[in-house]
Amino acid sequence: MSRTIQLSAAFLLIQGSIVCAQISWDKRQIDYVIPAGETHCTVEFVGKNMLETSLQIARVKVSCGCSTSLTHELTVQPNEIARLPVNVNMSEPGFKSVTVALQYQSGGDVDRLILNISRPPLFEVKSKRNDHLVTFSVKNLSERKLMIKPYGTTACAFLIQGDVLEPHGESHGTIDLNKTRDSQFAFLRIVTFDGVSEIKGFSLHNAESLR
Repeated sequence: MSRTIQLSAAFLLIQGSIVCAQISWDKRQIDYVIPAGETHCTVEFVGKNMLETSLQIARVKVSCGCSTSLTHELTVQPNEIARLPVNVNMSEPGFKSVTVALQYQSGGDVDRLILNISRPPLFEVKSKRNDHLVTFSVKNLSERKLMIKPYGTTACAFLIQGDVLEPHGESHGTIDLNKTRDSQFAFLRIVTFDGVSEIKGFSLHNAESLR
């Protein structure tokens, strides 16, 4: 009788087939936005062992080289809370979807969790051409102070009114097309005071901001 109880606690019967029991996760998919100006985050999956026997995660594998699991194996006792932290690094703004695959010691299907990470840009640039000048504005989208630095061969053509941006602040400037040496694009490099940087360019002929 005790053996029957142990087996029923360790396995579930679904549509006539036996599969390995798994941890009951609060969320199997987490959507997380990294604050502007940050490049990494740690997100934690939380679950619970609802069974009367322990569950052992023997292996944790992530699908993207930008992420690492801070837990590689884990034993969860009955009614115990399981915590599975995952660290993600994103050097550029954008979106990544990371699959966290868990293999249980008792075998069965792989348990998969999904982590969707978005990193917004530090700033946005708007520009407009007027004869031989391109006027532009730079808006800080983050909670940090930013430094504005012209970048590349057109740097000498920039005139910026204030090279430090307060959080959510805005600065303006011009580019003298007579000094750009027929360049097609101009570039700005925005840097936080702890070294995080982004580069954005815009067309000098159409004066349209580029991603």
